[in-house]
Amino acid sequence: MAEMDEYEKLVYGAMNDPIVEIDNVASPTATVVKVNRGGKRGTLLDAVQVLSDLDLIIQEARVSTDTYWVMIVFHVVDIRGRKLHDPAILSRIELALSGNVSASSTNSVATGLYGAELSGPDYPGLLSELFASLRDNGRDVVESTLWTYGGSVASVIFVKDPNGITSAMTHYDRRLHQLLNEDGCICDYAASNQAASSSATISVENWNSRGYSIVSVRSHDRPKLLFDVICVLYDMNYDIFHAAISTEADRADLEFYIRDKHGNAISCEAERQRLSCSLHGAVERRAPQGLRLVLRAVDRRGLLAEVTRVFFEHGLSVAMAEIRTRGGEAQDVFHVTDFDGRLPDRRAIVAVRERIGTEQLKLIDDLRPPEMGNVQVAGGHSGMLTLGNRALKSVRCLGNMLVRNLHYLTKGLVRL
Repeated sequence: MAEMDEYEKLVYGAMNDPIVEIDNVASPTATVVKVNRGGKRGTLLDAVQVLSDLDLIIQEARVSTDTYWVMIVFHVVDIRGRKLHDPAILSRIELALSGNVSASSTNSVATGLYGAELSGPDYPGLLSELFASLRDNGRDVVESTLWTYGGSVASVIFVKDPNGITSAMTHYDRRLHQLLNEDGCICDYAASNQAASSSATISVENWNSRGYSIVSVRSHDRPKLLFDVICVLYDMNYDIFHAAISTEADRADLEFYIRDKHGNAISCEAERQRLSCSLHGAVERRAPQGLRLVLRAVDRRGLLAEVTRVFFEHGLSVAMAEIRTRGGEAQDVFHVTDFDGRLPDRRAIVAVRERIGTEQLKLIDDLRPPEMGNVQVAGGHSGMLTLGNRALKSVRCLGNMLVRNLHYLTKGLVRL
């Protein structure tokens, strides 16, 4: 960015705080949300994250920027496809987009939660072994989200420690995207079975006269698709200067005009391929897989270890999981496949439900994605501990390492 004169500094400073307008008249079918502010990297990602965390559906969006200015227009509806009329929701949108409050509905302070990140090669039974190791070391899993993609797994896990202190908010989804990209599974995406079956069409072309690369993503629409795609562009250090997003029925068309961190269009084919493969991952990795099982049961130590062990013993692999504990009740969602990533045998599902309890474990045939909330724990710095993608011989070793490091945190040997 060129050096600003005094007038430009005045204008930029005055507009650096977002101006948010919400209009329920301009469109007959959607609520129009406008965000204007001085140019700041990540403005679009932050805005889309706010709307996604409120479980709102973005039907259309337009983004335009110049040197010191960004303007974003969203057309949004609720999860039932209706315009937004609830004053509390409208106020929350305005405050969150202005940066005054968090968008998530789970803002309560949680004391004594410590987190760890897991990423590496996936294999059947991994989750069962990890939860068993935590159980054996006296750790209660309170929150966890797990994604698998291209033979790799990424998970964020929060466990309870009575001697712990409050940790800062961590946005699960953004971190899971980063972990899967860091693990390197995307590099082999083009050769994977998921590439051949991908529903997305992705192109990356250059507009040389204007110095942009134009990224087009056309795919089956789903909640948080736009957020997932922008996460990847942002984490790969691309700046979005203009964007046009539209949806029709169950299809989504996303177009972005981008430059790299040096202000240039993509210049080499290898980088173009890497971006294309990473975007395929962004589209596919959160898409529902297999069959969806929902667990509601009184929470107790070892429950997750037992449930995931039963899954493994009946030939089920967990492709995606959302673990939550609310008021002493386990509220967990699992997407399961067979060990080869295919739909599991229904007889295995029946046997698993009979062992765990048919009233506690329900099969949900509707494979729309579950509500993927984000844990919000306020204050201080993040208590997140990165384990990375070390090639450990067994998950039990990984689990023990996790427990030891969490113990060190409680001893104050690592300050948050």
